[in-house]
Amino acid sequence: MSWQREGASTWINGEVRAAGAVIANAAGVTAAVHTLAKAPHAADTIATALIEQEARR
Repeated sequence: MSWQREGASTWINGEVRAAGAVIANAAGVTAAVHTLAKAPHAADTIATALIEQEARR
């Protein structure tokens, strides 16, 4: 795993079986999400939604 960058977004994530985790920063907002027994990439999806919600405020 390593930090990823695309434009103004920075994140690190990982998944093992049904668990996932992500720390993401975009639009000046940081989200840290850990999921258990969720669909693949669920942590990424939740973090993206949280950042988008906060950026709209």
